[in-house]
Amino acid sequence: MGGKSAIGVVSVAVLCGCGDPPVEVTGDPTQGDTRYYEQAEAVASLGKSDELTEVVTVAFNDRTQDPDDPKITYPDGGPSGIHRNLYHGASLMGWSYSVDNGAHFTYSEHRVSPPNGWAVIWGDPSLAASPSGFNVYFANLAGSDVVFNSDGPIVDASPTLDGFCVAKSINGGIDFQDVKCFKKGVCSNTGNPCTGDFPQCFVPAPIGGTPSFGTCNGAFYDGTSLATWGSDVFFAAKNCGPGMGCVGDNPFDVWRATGNTLDFSPLPDLHPFDNLATWNHPRLKVHGNRLYVVGTTEHGGVFWPTAASLDLTQGEAATWSPPLRIGANLYFGDVNIGDKVLRLANQFSYDVGQSENGEQTQLRVAYTRATGGGRLFIEYSVCALPLIESPDLPGFAQCSNETGWGGPNRNPNADEFSPELRVSGTPPRWRAIWKVNPSGVGAVAVYRGNLITSGGVNLLGAGQLVAPQQPCAFHIQGNQYYWGDYDDLLPLTPTPTGFQEAPHWLTPFTQNFDGCPFAGEWTAAMHVGAVTFDG
Repeated sequence: MGGKSAIGVVSVAVLCGCGDPPVEVTGDPTQGDTRYYEQAEAVASLGKSDELTEVVTVAFNDRTQDPDDPKITYPDGGPSGIHRNLYHGASLMGWSYSVDNGAHFTYSEHRVSPPNGWAVIWGDPSLAASPSGFNVYFANLAGSDVVFNSDGPIVDASPTLDGFCVAKSINGGIDFQDVKCFKKGVCSNTGNPCTGDFPQCFVPAPIGGTPSFGTCNGAFYDGTSLATWGSDVFFAAKNCGPGMGCVGDNPFDVWRATGNTLDFSPLPDLHPFDNLATWNHPRLKVHGNRLYVVGTTEHGGVFWPTAASLDLTQGEAATWSPPLRIGANLYFGDVNIGDKVLRLANQFSYDVGQSENGEQTQLRVAYTRATGGGRLFIEYSVCALPLIESPDLPGFAQCSNETGWGGPNRNPNADEFSPELRVSGTPPRWRAIWKVNPSGVGAVAVYRGNLITSGGVNLLGAGQLVAPQQPCAFHIQGNQYYWGDYDDLLPLTPTPTGFQEAPHWLTPFTQNFDGCPFAGEWTAAMHVGAVTFDG
């Protein structure tokens, strides 16, 4: 990294005994059958149903089933069993919404269903609201009929995921009235591009021969991310390439839909990191007229948070800036929670905005690192924009690793991981949430932090939002368990405080409300909770 910070290690710990218990986004007995199924991987957006009504939407992987027509079944032992059946029409595209700033949530019992030509919609949700707030976009991974070619049930949806779906709401995220799905089709007979709208691609007849049909295969995508700019919408995912194996040499793909439509097409300059090995999920942000993407890249067995950007005013002529590393060694692994090893997905989060004094536009990234002894901690890096390559470290941006907010000495008796970082308000306020596993406890708490710079010293106002709980996780393989891969942090509309505006914040996260009544090989009794706090 270029430009190591000289800022001292100073932190402010404002630990609370926790305030009100989490709001039940799902799992409440009034919310249909959600208590008896799994919901996890929460993301959030802030929209408007009309000029006076703001809507907080929380989306998640939702395995709740219609008991009269289930698309996911567990034939032996119910959800605690070791077998699962998936049927054509299965969808995990679920959400809840609030019209009182997150005080109460209404569960939508009408999940987005696969449209014609598509068999399953299978999670990794993302949300983005248009600048007006009326249009909200909702993305998931999906599998087409081309790959899901069985009349009977299948066991695992992952090998069928050859594209993605995006749904659109015109009332701020209360419901999603339209959905379209896409894949980057390649004809199996010719290797030429084909339209993903049709299961077969036409192969012209050779001289003296007959025409034939090939299969229009897509790419296995992993993760989804959405961002909006005016009336345009951008989608990003990791292209896992042939064989459905998500290995490092495959690129991130970025797509664009223009004019408030759902007609996505790949950007002309599709791959922002096409010269680097990429891992996990990319994340999109828009600031001003630039689209930013940050992802995990790997070189020599070391993982790095890496950024590139695109000037949106250049239209079809726009090209990605050279990708530059914006942090130190990123942790790429799992975390031990008691006798379980919880799977961890993205271990970075970032945002783009003004510094606290408004003097500089910055990209700040929070990411998980590990000490030599394997203890996890959160690191923060700050990069001035536009990103400039360090003259001393080729491939790295001129950024500073900021002590005081994080680092290995901030909480030496716990693992800290899975950060989310956002900026909002006037003056700008930078806030973070993360998960904490106190040593020897075998449980996970949710913490918040206020990133403050005062007198040239970094201060972290840290407080516990949710008391530690033992994860109700289901078994994946070996000793590895799943308890939701990510959470979110959402700035709500600022409220007047004197002459300034202080935003409220909402964070949705995986939550156990009834202990762990069931946990099997494919699902467990995890749900989604949410906490709001002032900022």
